[in-house]
Amino acid sequence: MERQMQYNTERPKLILPEYGRAVHEAVAYCLSLEDRAERQACAENIVRIMASVVQERFTQEDVRRKLWNHLAEMSGYQLDVDYPVEIDPQKEDFRPQPMSYPMKSIRRRQFGYLLEQAVAYVNSLPRDERREALSRQVDELINAAVNQPQQQETSSRRKKR
Repeated sequence: MERQMQYNTERPKLILPEYGRAVHEAVAYCLSLEDRAERQACAENIVRIMASVVQERFTQEDVRRKLWNHLAEMSGYQLDVDYPVEIDPQKEDFRPQPMSYPMKSIRRRQFGYLLEQAVAYVNSLPRDERREALSRQVDELINAAVNQPQQQETSSRRKKR
């Protein structure tokens, strides 16, 4: 009898991947049980397994509430058991809103915004010794920025030998 491999990409997506596929399959089994007492015992065992998988450093009551809420979420809030804590349905999408990134006009992006600001500051100074010293320092920073990728390439080539 030939057994085919079953890849995770072909399986249903996990609701809470931190608990693993075995816990999700146990929840599906628990949903299929007809007897309420069996279902309750199964749900309590699943929560014990979940507690051993995810060991939190919160108070016992916080962990207990979190685990029972996760069990309800994995079952799609379809599991008919006596929950020892109040279950509060959570939103589907937990992702935070994308942060806006300040886009500034940078003429020479390879050097970055701060280096461009340094060049502008040095150019605004009157011509004297201080300006010349700062100009040399900015020049050294620009040279370091230009030569840095080349140094990384040569060091990676040496490692390959």
